[in-house]
Amino acid sequence: MDSHTGDKQSLNEALKGDGSTAVTGSENVAIGRSSLRDTTSGNKNVAVGKNAGTSVETAAQCTLIGYQAGDGLTTGNYNTAVGADT
Repeated sequence: MDSHTGDKQSLNEALKGDGSTAVTGSENVAIGRSSLRDTTSGNKNVAVGKNAGTSVETAAQCTLIGYQAGDGLTTGNYNTAVGADT
């Protein structure tokens, strides 16, 4: 057994969110557990941080950086949130 298996698993989870929903949008980037978790058809969103953009469904071209940044955002375009709980 590889002694770094746990580390690799953590890295994969960080890069894909939690993988709990199927995303039909395109060109989204989600880095952090549950980031962009609820995205359905949103496009060109960037979320970095645990729970960043968790509730985003159809919003497009949003930038959300920080722990729970934009976590209450569901729709709308061109939103920017930087910092924890913004």
